[in-house]
Amino acid sequence: MSLSIQSFAARSESLPALMDFIALRSSTLGLPRGTSLRLQLVAEELFTNTFRHGRTAGASQMVTLCIEQAGEDIELTYEDGELAWDPLSHRDCAHLQLPLAQRPVGGLGVLLVDAFAERMQYERVQERNRVRVWLRCDPQENP
Repeated sequence: MSLSIQSFAARSESLPALMDFIALRSSTLGLPRGTSLRLQLVAEELFTNTFRHGRTAGASQMVTLCIEQAGEDIELTYEDGELAWDPLSHRDCAHLQLPLAQRPVGGLGVLLVDAFAERMQYERVQERNRVRVWLRCDPQENP
């Protein structure tokens, strides 16, 4: 039986292990391939932001990922110990209307995650950022 929660060192070398965990967990839950791929993309975006932009980049920071069935949805809970940062407060798609040369750098990842999510929630818990993302598991997708 696969565990629903796993911790990873916040560095690029851990990304394959994180992806393997999601694939294994998806298989255990019987998720369709499309749902699993969306989970992987969401987790990769959150994870790479932690080790690329976090204050402890290169340190021994650990992130925790949990994937569970939540009714018809799949709930991904992502936690890191970085400074408080609420990605939901950065969901501004107005700059997408600007010509490419005038757009600010960054900010597209959170819009991508938001586009896949049924809903998202951020909270600060015991000096950790917790982002919860619910993705719809479409039973009509091929396994």
